[in-house]
Amino acid sequence: MFDRRPCRTSWFFAGLFLCGALLALSPSWGQDISANQIDELITKLRDSNPNVRQRAARGLGRIGAADERVVPALIKALDNKDGNVRQLAADGLRKIGVSDERVVPAPIPP
Repeated sequence: MFDRRPCRTSWFFAGLFLCGALLALSPSWGQDISANQIDELITKLRDSNPNVRQRAARGLGRIGAADERVVPALIKALDNKDGNVRQLAADGLRKIGVSDERVVPAPIPP
């Protein structure tokens, strides 16, 4: 009568929970986060769910340049199909101080 297979919604919430848990692990946002946790956030940038990708991009932006893998991952996220992921990646890169034509907002025409 009931389908016992895990539904997509449960995987969605599991991904969001994991990203949120990783972000909450360190009050200093990147000072004490382990390499495995950073790897997990970088992996979540390729998740099929855009909400999980957004949270991963936000988390990596908060970690900043504390790890050398963060900047290349955020630069790659600038090509993501989801506009919010691209925006969060650009915001994180701006906080870090990376200058790239895709990070700097285009001037508003007169």
